[in-house]
Amino acid sequence: MASHLKGITKSSMTDQMRKALCEYKRDHPTKRFGGHTRHGNEAGFHKGKKLNQFSKNDVFNLDETGLFYRLQADHSLATKQLEGRKQDKERLTIAICCNEDGSEKIPLWVIGKYAKPRCFKSINMSSIDCQYRANKRAWMTSVLFL
Repeated sequence: MASHLKGITKSSMTDQMRKALCEYKRDHPTKRFGGHTRHGNEAGFHKGKKLNQFSKNDVFNLDETGLFYRLQADHSLATKQLEGRKQDKERLTIAICCNEDGSEKIPLWVIGKYAKPRCFKSINMSSIDCQYRANKRAWMTSVLFL
């Protein structure tokens, strides 16, 4: 911990940071630019009669999510609006899989556009705890899954 923060507990530091941000916002008028609230589908998973015949360690769930690692924030607090420019929608798809009771977790799958990305040039892919796959659009397809 930095010397100027000695003696400050985690909860009081959070309170002090919140207070400092409120004071800054009061002294420097900011405005929220861009963005809107986005809500995903929150479809719940309901076990059917067929799934009840299997034990929890035999029922797996795989979910995938997109990681737009170059995309700028769609809203921010600022004193003036930044120039508009085309968004860079370079993406990775990350697939996460485990069984229902959590006893078996499959290593992450990372799906990108390039078969041999430059960033992995000096990395031994078998030493990391994930599987990297590639296709033209960085999407999970049946060819990659099987």
